[in-house]
Amino acid sequence: MEKGEKLDGLRHSLAHLLAASVRELYPGSQNAIGPAIENGFY
Repeated sequence: MEKGEKLDGLRHSLAHLLAASVRELYPGSQNAIGPAIENGFY
């Protein structure tokens, strides 16, 4: 597995954690779907 692939997997997992955290802090919030970008995720 290349470094870029590992980084993509890490960003994917972190996006899930961030979404769960935001939903806990703001129960009415909604998730959006989007890809990880070159410099991180949004």
